Amino acid sequence: MSVDVPSQGETTCVCGRVWDLTLHQEIVPDRSYINCRCGRILVSWNSVRTWTAELVHDLPAIQRGERG
Repeated sequence: MSVDVPSQGETTCVCGRVWDLTLHQEIVPDRSYINCRCGRILVSWNSVRTWTAELVHDLPAIQRGERG
């Protein structure tokens, strides 16, 4: 991993979004990464351990730049 993230569970990006990371064990090594919606890398890997991410808490619309 390229960032300090628990092997799985909730993690908060510096932008404030909260993600639930789930660790998976694959047979064939994989190299990839998961970005937050703000563009920052949440987690990256180059191994048989891979991750999926589900957004738990997004930013309020005003912080995302949306107008109501």
